[in-house]
Amino acid sequence: NGKAPEITADCNSSHGLATAALKEKELGYVLNDYLYCKDGKFDWSLKLYPGTYEIWVGGFDPSSSSYYNKSDLRTLQQRVYGAMKLNNDAVGLVLDYKLIPVEGTILRNGTTPTITAGCKSSDGIAKVQFIEPTLSYYFSRYLYCKDGKFDWDDDIYPGTYEVWVAGYNPPSSSYYNKSNMGTLMQRIYSALKIQ
Repeated sequence: NGKAPEITADCNSSHGLATAALKEKELGYVLNDYLYCKDGKFDWSLKLYPGTYEIWVGGFDPSSSSYYNKSDLRTLQQRVYGAMKLNNDAVGLVLDYKLIPVEGTILRNGTTPTITAGCKSSDGIAKVQFIEPTLSYYFSRYLYCKDGKFDWDDDIYPGTYEVWVAGYNPPSSSYYNKSNMGTLMQRIYSALKIQ
């Protein structure tokens, strides 16, 4: 959002920070640059073939049991350029990763859903899913009894989203959906533009 990403305090040399992926649109080759905590900054550099590229950025998880993404970038990559023509050196190219805050409340037939009796803190009450089918973005927000209400918020990437809502049954045999909403997802918006 126009500023450098943040690095967490517990970042050591082998933890990941970010990745930049350049995907050539006609020939299909992909070039990646991976940044680690040892790099200490978010500057990247790649040697490219001439072409027209989609450019994607995101947090980087080295996929090791000991090392994780240590930046505030999500590991789901975001497309920051849809078609950038690169035939010469492109020095100082800024990849502006954007998060858009979204928030709202869930209603059932125009009124606030109810939470059933015997609701344990980890029982579910609702889920909200934002799906951007063209760019393959997928964001989910889960609400639990401990939240005590049907208000939700998240930060998502710019795009045009389908928005789905349902009651939430956590993936555990000990916890259940404790709202009067069914768990079958209902599409609320078919093309909600988030910019």
